[in-house]
Amino acid sequence: MTMITVVVADDHPFFRDGVSRGLTTSGRIRVVGEAEDGVQALDLIRSQQPDVALLDQQMPGLDGIRTTLKVRENS
Repeated sequence: MTMITVVVADDHPFFRDGVSRGLTTSGRIRVVGEAEDGVQALDLIRSQQPDVALLDQQMPGLDGIRTTLKVRENS
């Protein structure tokens, strides 16, 4: 079975932790990084190359939309 790798980014630690825990319970998803803002998320996405990045739309630094645009610029 192929694992799906995910980066989770949200500025609320309880929400971020809950999402990460929920995703990993499926047994098919591996969370390869968690970020509290868009800058950290961008660094993790670049270094970990996840299959999926789950980004909060409203985060400090870079929001989820601007983070997505930066990822697309570099691909």
